[in-house]
Amino acid sequence: DGPHGHFVVPAGAHDGLAFIAGGVGFAPVMSILRQLGAERWPGPMCLVYGNRHEAKILYREELEAMAADMRLTVNLVLSEPPPGWQGLTGELTTRTLDACLSREQRERWTFFVCGPPPMMHSVEHDLLAGGVPGRRIIAERFKFD
Repeated sequence: DGPHGHFVVPAGAHDGLAFIAGGVGFAPVMSILRQLGAERWPGPMCLVYGNRHEAKILYREELEAMAADMRLTVNLVLSEPPPGWQGLTGELTTRTLDACLSREQRERWTFFVCGPPPMMHSVEHDLLAGGVPGRRIIAERFKFD
């Protein structure tokens, strides 16, 4: 019967899909990526996945396999990287997004955002300020009590 929420890829054509996730907010994003892989979705995709520590990165091997099999660019971001970390560092900010997505991509792609409320607020603000229309930002909100 399919999902009934709004955190799904809308029907129709998309220039590209960008997924921005923090911490456990990555779980629903991974579900979408798996489905797109099963459907052999042909378009470009970008994942920006932030965590505090490298050990917290979920599904790392599966992501590497997806990147090799799909048109998926994976950007892992750590706020507390170990020595020798080769990926991006810091928070999911405009600077981070600039390193992962061109201005043209941000103007034309559809964005999925899921993670802790402060991260989501910051990312959505940065996307809107960077020219992404609000109708192309799909967010899944959650919080821990």
